[in-house]
Amino acid sequence: MIQIYRVYKWQLFGFFFFISICTLIKAQYAPNYQFENLDYIENEECNFKFFNTSSRKSFLSKKERKKIKAILCNNIEKNQFIDSVFSLNNIPWCFSKLPLIISNYNHNHKTQYGGAGAWGLSYISALNNGLVMNSLIDERYDFEKSTIAASKELKRLLNFYENKESAALAFITSPNYVHNLKLKYDDLFQIEAIDSNVNKVFYLLKLDSILERTAHKLTVEKQLDKSHFTITTDLYFDAIFDFKEINFYEILIDNPFLLHHVIPKDYPILLPNEVGAFLVENEHEISIFQDSLLSNFFYNHQFHKKTVYHTVGSGDVLGIIAEKYHVSVADIMNWNNLKSTVIYIGQKLQIVETISTENQQIQEKKIEDPKCFWELAKEHQISVKQLGYLNKYKSKNHKITLRTTSP
Repeated sequence: MIQIYRVYKWQLFGFFFFISICTLIKAQYAPNYQFENLDYIENEECNFKFFNTSSRKSFLSKKERKKIKAILCNNIEKNQFIDSVFSLNNIPWCFSKLPLIISNYNHNHKTQYGGAGAWGLSYISALNNGLVMNSLIDERYDFEKSTIAASKELKRLLNFYENKESAALAFITSPNYVHNLKLKYDDLFQIEAIDSNVNKVFYLLKLDSILERTAHKLTVEKQLDKSHFTITTDLYFDAIFDFKEINFYEILIDNPFLLHHVIPKDYPILLPNEVGAFLVENEHEISIFQDSLLSNFFYNHQFHKKTVYHTVGSGDVLGIIAEKYHVSVADIMNWNNLKSTVIYIGQKLQIVETISTENQQIQEKKIEDPKCFWELAKEHQISVKQLGYLNKYKSKNHKITLRTTSP
């Protein structure tokens, strides 16, 4: 009886050990889609639905299915566009969920293989499929243009590999990646836990098999108050700022392929009609101002330092003294070799002020986060020209000392 117990005991132990090892292997190679940290809103009117066959849904929890549906429903317009492009190019529908697997439809996404945009297109793939990429523009971040390029690349990979699995894997990684894996394994898609990227392909195909495709009722409404405009000179937001009050962040959202705060020349940019017409009409004047700004013609080099002494009185602390003279607490401690912020009544503190040629007191402030001149000007409620008078121009200002006139 004891021997039988021991036999069953070790068999039971072996069974649970096997289950634990399988779970660890599955977790190791499971794709990281970060659905757990993703906020989502359920949309009962959305037409994306999962099939009712429970065995086919078993690899997804109920919570994951809800989140996936929410992501798809929040990107119905993008899915509509993908459907229209893929139907024209005869691309299998399973590939339409690649942006979900790669980036959660985030057009600002960057992959570990150097890809960018919602489709994770590599520089070479994007270039070979007609996308524009230079110092000011990267069309991989434009969802519609990158979708067209992705469809061409998928068609090429399907013709080359002649099977969906290898084409999908090559798209997610690269053809070289697929080639190197095939040197190690005779059949990549017989063992699910070969590689995390192989597992993404399995996930993609499984997901497509359990999602019911239905017609989307939503139609894209074009904004009537916006049009595409083309200018003949690169115009910096910094230069435009002093001519017209514009929501520059809206321009960046409408044109996600813009890499910097610059409207590039000879390239159609979606702008509010009023803004576009203004820029076309005033392009020459703005460009003249911009040349002066970039050449630091506004910058006044004539600043001098003035040393004064402050006698500590009752109620004085370094913060109050620093605010009075428009300097920082760290500067006062440095000028007076203070080891701590403790000061005493009657103590004399050396203060170094920055004075302009017009005897204006200049306030100096450390800028830690990178900001453009127009952002700094807006924050301090002054013009870019005034800012350029006190500071040498940089397109991005990071960890600098910003000078402004004291209020």
